[in-house]
Amino acid sequence: MIIIFNILMLLLAGWFLRRRLKVYDYVLNHLALFSFVWLFIIIGVQLAYPGKIDDESVILYYTCFFSYLLGSSILKMPRYETVKQRYYNFSTLNIIIFLLFVLGLIANYDLLNKVVFNFSSLDAWVSMRTKQEFEEVDESNIFKALFQRSYLIYIPLALFCVKNKKMSKLIFVGLIIVGIMISLLRFTRAPFLQLLIMLLISYVYIYRVMIPVKTILISVFVTIGVFAASQLLLLGDKASINDITKEINLYLFGGLYVFQDITDGKYLDSNSYDIGYYTFDAFNYILEKLGMIDSYPSYVREWSGRLMTNTYTFLDAFTLDFGIIGALLGSLLIGLFSDYCYRLVKQNYNNLFNIIFYGYICYFNVFVFANNEFIRFPVLLTMVILLIINFFTKKITYE
Repeated sequence: MIIIFNILMLLLAGWFLRRRLKVYDYVLNHLALFSFVWLFIIIGVQLAYPGKIDDESVILYYTCFFSYLLGSSILKMPRYETVKQRYYNFSTLNIIIFLLFVLGLIANYDLLNKVVFNFSSLDAWVSMRTKQEFEEVDESNIFKALFQRSYLIYIPLALFCVKNKKMSKLIFVGLIIVGIMISLLRFTRAPFLQLLIMLLISYVYIYRVMIPVKTILISVFVTIGVFAASQLLLLGDKASINDITKEINLYLFGGLYVFQDITDGKYLDSNSYDIGYYTFDAFNYILEKLGMIDSYPSYVREWSGRLMTNTYTFLDAFTLDFGIIGALLGSLLIGLFSDYCYRLVKQNYNNLFNIIFYGYICYFNVFVFANNEFIRFPVLLTMVILLIINFFTKKITYE
């Protein structure tokens, strides 16, 4: 019965997507990315953990998908771009790229010193990863939170300069190499995936071209290759195909599998915190910095007794706070917000900074199988940085 249900849901999803995707100028957009990832995860989790996924959970996952699709269908897209020619001060833009590059190196100095400047062997690097010596972006340090991934901003800016022949391609290639190196230093996949998506989105919407399907496929295979290679190194020489498959299943599908612990009421209580809302992670962070609260639910948590996994899906915070209604409403709001960000780009492709932020949004829509990036403090930081840079680089705008 569940097999028939899956087939019907996929056919219905395909029908709705075919109708809605017509309003987007390019195939590479948030709705296409989210739909591919989320539907793939729904089917994949049932195959990876046969007989262990409740039918009610499968129904909920599809319902959240259609709720997201509904949110992405509320706004009416303009049929034609509102033509506003925007000129940027390229001298200022190049200075900002250089400053972001330098600040990024400074923010990552400890990591560069540990991995690159004192590199001894590949085994030593892998050992540092297995011993958890690499921390994620350190949000307790505002400077690091601002600039550890500054390459996600200065690379699209540099691409824009290359398009307008205000920067040499050689310098641009150098910036990409440094960005890739920094994204891989922690031996985690997420930063590299984010950089790859930012590059693809920036290229498509800055150059306004249809990206070839083979390029997308190559990107997918590169990502899979990086993941497989990293897992081989982490698991060691004795790793078998079964071990690698198990790790891939855990990383990709583990989040939806353990999500059932939330719907079953089997998760850690947040009553020990001063404020108990997981969904308002960004605002909780600000309140703590202002001294208004001392503690709030951690973004990294292990509430599952089913699997030891660090993936939670984008639904967990909404559901922990507001139950099933939260999962459905949260899905709808994320779909609506993502569509609004695309609408800003569609209204004026000459606004470089809307494109860069949309690149972030597309990455967030890909990473929904792992966690919820939309509720994080770095989103607010990114918006502030982009607004400031936009203010200083914009020269003139006219109809």
